[in-house]
Amino acid sequence: MRRLLIARGSRGKAVDEVYQLARQSEIPFDVLDRAALDRAAEGAVHQGVVAYCAARNYADFDALLDELDTASALIVFLDGIQDPHNLGAIIRSAYVAGADGVVLPARGSAGITAAAVKASA
Repeated sequence: MRRLLIARGSRGKAVDEVYQLARQSEIPFDVLDRAALDRAAEGAVHQGVVAYCAARNYADFDALLDELDTASALIVFLDGIQDPHNLGAIIRSAYVAGADGVVLPARGSAGITAAAVKASA
């Protein structure tokens, strides 16, 4: 999960558990009014919590390095990319250039979402 949105005023055992698990897993979360969650959920029933998840699983950086000849590998490091369409375009260009991997920060940038995947095609 990349980020959680939690409705302001939500209470109860389930919501307390969501807060606890988010803190333990270092998943950032925002507490917003229900109207903001309604917009984020795009009509889906959210029950006071919306989670943004990556469209794809991320590889572990150390595992990536173990698989590559680091003396000749081309690894693209990105930071601060906010637009998933731009991220997809960069990944597509990196692929064409022969990159062996693209490294994204764990927080604070666009993730591999459906929009990024579509733009990378």
